[in-house]
Amino acid sequence: MPDAGHYRNKRALATLGLGTAALFVLGLMYAWSLYADFLDLGRAESSFVFSTALCLFCVGSLLAARITARFTVRATVAVSAALLLIGFLCLAFFAKCAFWVPWMSFGLLFGTSCGIGYNAIVTSVNGWYPGRSGFASGILLLGFGLSALLLGEATHLSLDAFGWHATFCVLAVGGAAVLLVYAFWYRPPTRRASPKEQAKQKAAFNFRDYLKADLLLFYFWRIIVLGGCITLVGASSSEALLLGASPLTASLLVGFVATSNGASRIVTGLVFDRTNIRVVMVLTTSLALASLACITLAFLFGNLPLFIGAAVAVGFAYGSLPVISATYSRVRFGEAEYATGLAILNSNVAFGSFLSMAFVAAFGTGADRFALYAALFVAAVVAALFLLAFLAKSRQA
Repeated sequence: MPDAGHYRNKRALATLGLGTAALFVLGLMYAWSLYADFLDLGRAESSFVFSTALCLFCVGSLLAARITARFTVRATVAVSAALLLIGFLCLAFFAKCAFWVPWMSFGLLFGTSCGIGYNAIVTSVNGWYPGRSGFASGILLLGFGLSALLLGEATHLSLDAFGWHATFCVLAVGGAAVLLVYAFWYRPPTRRASPKEQAKQKAAFNFRDYLKADLLLFYFWRIIVLGGCITLVGASSSEALLLGASPLTASLLVGFVATSNGASRIVTGLVFDRTNIRVVMVLTTSLALASLACITLAFLFGNLPLFIGAAVAVGFAYGSLPVISATYSRVRFGEAEYATGLAILNSNVAFGSFLSMAFVAAFGTGADRFALYAALFVAAVVAALFLLAFLAKSRQA
């Protein structure tokens, strides 16, 4: 007869599977450009909506920590589902009425929904994997990362075939249903920190602890690496065309970068489980440095194959970053403060995006991208210096 451990393992796997499906839905936030094109939004309007969604993702993540602390994970995910439902229904019926509709429905409502759901699901699923948080985080974030490529493309085909009313209605009802299934399925693991242990952790952790040197160094390190990687990942196709790639090659490159991005999440999680956060950060920084150096040289000498290889490597480095935050948060803050710590560390997603836009505005306005990627390489060197300081501080801790 199967023992309790057998049922516990089955429930852990089911929780991981349902959590991955829920994050697959929420990852549609990164497919916004497909919807913006269909809604005939200009580049400035589209960028403003997506920037709003990124900012509200960070706010939503902080809200999730507070809602879960006050109520339950089930209530937190249900709030995420409700906001997603309202947001996409607004898009379904009013998307082309005025610019403020997609800004409110996608930028405000869905951005907040994504942040709330992301935080609640990542932290709750990891509770079932205390010794394998890297593996669990990698699987979860693989689903989140592949959503824009797979579900986003399917949604784009649906928009062409059935129109925006039907497509956004299906996304509203279907997406909310997936989140609610996770909410009602989820149960906390039987072995977790006791109320006394959690109270002790909270008492030993206050706001000033978030300003400690190692956390600040980690925070700024991630902003810089994220800013450098996202610049290339979001424009790999157009950059390849500048180097003489055919449209087919440029299109295939997008798929290669996305695949590398997804594979990185699992590999990074497994490496973390077998080593520690310092090893993973060193590997990611080294890969980002080498890749950006190669891309700089590729534009200097007009070498397309070098660019393609380096772009795939940048995708790998970029994919490791969310896993690093998810795993480091659990190790650094403990169970009691995991949700809040993850929310604070993930707030640098918005800053990394803004840093990328600043680099593009300053150095990437012309057809020659050498100056842009040379500047990003210098930024990666600065990130490496932050990493060295972080390693020194963490060694002392």
